[in-house]
Amino acid sequence: MAAQKNSVDLQQNRAHSARIYDYFLGGNDNYPADREAAERIEKAIASVRGVARGNRTFKYPAMVEGTVQAYRRAESRWRRAITAESPISSVIWRCWSPGSSRSRIGMRGRSPPRPG
Repeated sequence: MAAQKNSVDLQQNRAHSARIYDYFLGGNDNYPADREAAERIEKAIASVRGVARGNRTFKYPAMVEGTVQAYRRAESRWRRAITAESPISSVIWRCWSPGSSRSRIGMRGRSPPRPG
């Protein structure tokens, strides 16, 4: 079978670290070469499966926390940029931003306070 012009060679006959990691986690995206290499690694380092699982257990909460922190930093930059334009924008930001003590329902029928 001739190789297509844009095809990718997965090199299934050679072990790859990502597929070996997948094998340690009990995944299905690995090939015999990966399983053989993983078994050799397991003979040398008996705790490697537990380490891989511990790594996976740590990675998800760390990723979520990093995302939350990045969002908070971005929100802070947005707030500073918006409020630098006009004094009234800081009042609007405080009234309408997520987590504000005044919600949209609480502001219904009332205008934001005037500066000064």
